[in-house]
Amino acid sequence: MLEKIIEVNQKISELNPEVQTMVPCFYGTSGTGKTTRVRNLAKKLNLKLETILLHSMLSEEVCGLPRYNQKTGKTVWTLPEWFDPKNPKVYLFDELDKVKEDELGLLLTMFASKEIRNIPFPKGSIIVCAMQPILPEVWTETETGQALISRLLFIPINNGIYTYLENKYRIDLNFFPVNDIKIPVLPYPNPRQVEYYLNVVKVAGVEEAENICRYMIDEKFIKAINESLNNTFAVNKEKFIKKLNKDMKKLDNFNIYQLIDNIGEIWHYGNSELISEVTARIILEGTFDEYEKMVSNLYNYFDKIVPENGSIEIADGDSEDKFCEIFEKRMKPVAETLKQREKND
Repeated sequence: MLEKIIEVNQKISELNPEVQTMVPCFYGTSGTGKTTRVRNLAKKLNLKLETILLHSMLSEEVCGLPRYNQKTGKTVWTLPEWFDPKNPKVYLFDELDKVKEDELGLLLTMFASKEIRNIPFPKGSIIVCAMQPILPEVWTETETGQALISRLLFIPINNGIYTYLENKYRIDLNFFPVNDIKIPVLPYPNPRQVEYYLNVVKVAGVEEAENICRYMIDEKFIKAINESLNNTFAVNKEKFIKKLNKDMKKLDNFNIYQLIDNIGEIWHYGNSELISEVTARIILEGTFDEYEKMVSNLYNYFDKIVPENGSIEIADGDSEDKFCEIFEKRMKPVAETLKQREKND
């Protein structure tokens, strides 16, 4: 799960650097393998692991100590010893549950901006947290705690140490009870969480977004968000797609899964430019299986609609020749991109 979150966060940042990505946080009792998982990630990515034990550090040690500059006569903040402003690392902020509320504010700023004292973490750096279970109200009833929750993506771990021992010693430890830990969740998702969910949908699809965000947003709200996404097309597909004909920038709000599911209507009511762009996007952003699904959905739609209407006309009165000209023009750079990918692979 951690690797998938890192991958999704990177895709979101590439898509829009201004969007805040969530910080993954392992949530489980002592000895369940939280640190081991992060260590394995660092090893796989060939990055140095820097562990910041928050319970044994002063707030000044976390974010740097003040120092008097004799030349300027001013007091400045130095960077903490654990931070490397030049080389990317995997930073594990451990024992997050032991941090006092006033120190949580420092971490909150760091997690939000991905920088320390206005110095950004080097590109490729990864921030991960780990903590033991707390009473949910410890954070949910304070503004700082709520703000921190809204920037964390919890990954619960139940008795993972037993799995480790089972594999190592070939014994059965299934008789141990599984802890039912309660994760702090906001009563209502805030706009930041909803935006993050929508961006995960955009880069990874609804199913993956549900899996990644199920401990961040309550299930009933995820269901409501998904219904809202589907209704965008479902309310009046003909009218909505004709609006897309005039404003194709709105395509950025939809992921390829939504476009694939509505590909028949898009080819039915879309003009030449829209059809060409949607098809190109699915080919470039999707997998071969998703391309096959697009073709299947398109075939099934026309197999149903053509016998009913007799024929399909191209939107905006485009002729078949004009459609072919626009479609072929859009597909040429697509073919070149695919060839380049094949060479690189």
